[in-house]
Amino acid sequence: MEEYTMLNNDFWRSPEVIRMTPQEKYFYLYLFTNPYINHIGIYQISKKQIAFDLDHSLETVHLIMERFIEHYKLIRYNPETRELTIRDWGKHNL
Repeated sequence: MEEYTMLNNDFWRSPEVIRMTPQEKYFYLYLFTNPYINHIGIYQISKKQIAFDLDHSLETVHLIMERFIEHYKLIRYNPETRELTIRDWGKHNL
């Protein structure tokens, strides 16, 4: 069965997305629409999987994730459990 992810149209007008580079926007959109996403915005995914899906190097994924964690403060990532949490997930999905 196919699953669909609905994303609020205001996603593109949110202040954090407006400030992002095209590569960061692509990454952020991926976080909301990848096949591992669930209904609460907390899921397991490896950096290697993200790199494969986005056709990026592991180094690029690491750098983008660090920017999203430290600068934008939009995600949290636990490298031991490979759990990713999207801040304000409900703002864009409810």
